Amino acid sequence: MDLHNAEFIRSSASKKDFIRDGRPQITMAGRSNVGKSSVINRLLDRKNFARVGNAPGKTSQVNYFLIDKKVYFVDLPGYGYARVSHAEKARWARLMEDYFADGQNGLKYETYLFRELIPFLQKPFSLNTSREKNFILGTSMGAFAAVRLGLTYPDRFKAVCSLSAPLDLKTAVETLRDNIRDCRRRAFCSVYGSCEQFGGSSADILHLIERTPPATAPFLWLYVGRNDPLLQINKQTAEKIREKGFALSLETDDGAHDWASWDRQGRKDFSTCTWENNIP
Repeated sequence: MDLHNAEFIRSSASKKDFIRDGRPQITMAGRSNVGKSSVINRLLDRKNFARVGNAPGKTSQVNYFLIDKKVYFVDLPGYGYARVSHAEKARWARLMEDYFADGQNGLKYETYLFRELIPFLQKPFSLNTSREKNFILGTSMGAFAAVRLGLTYPDRFKAVCSLSAPLDLKTAVETLRDNIRDCRRRAFCSVYGSCEQFGGSSADILHLIERTPPATAPFLWLYVGRNDPLLQINKQTAEKIREKGFALSLETDDGAHDWASWDRQGRKDFSTCTWENNIP
């Protein structure tokens, strides 16, 4: 694939303008001003091809760049600390939720990840796809997705690393209802349906535990800070999982539900030794 054969296609400000033509899409997502657009420019060896700025919030729409007529690089708005109005932040949140929605009312991103994206990346990046050389990690809702995918595809991952996951999603949504923004609640429902539909579904970790033999499951490496509102949910769910015979480790410290805690824990766990050596 010729990365220099790149063209800007369009910016999409709403769901109806998203490009869904069957080509793979490699998406850049993350905090405002973290360098998503700069990564695209570096990969393409183009200066300011994807517009960048010193102030957070330069990217405000979903931008599509077609590479060699084969694949899209997609540049998303950032989240976090851009100095824009609350209304604009809410618009960005809805835009990204619509883009990523996968499940009852959205696109099949799970299928895309396992059947298209990973195989597509295997050759150019020489990825080792054996179970013994792969693990999956996430933070917050991404950690929930990591645990869910690890239990759904136990033949693909040797271990799962979960940093502050809402392991019991139904309880988390109900318990923290007042602290969950409406846009987040819409995202839950878009992907997994209503709270009443969680039980026994792919969003129910305990249901997945029941149908996954412990001997074939990946090792579950869980972390949650003592100042995290999800502490009790993690402890209670971890105990239920352990009672079923699954191998897991639950680590806690004085952290909260924030990037500083996850970064500190990640550096501690992964800088001293390889992840393989930490798994029984």
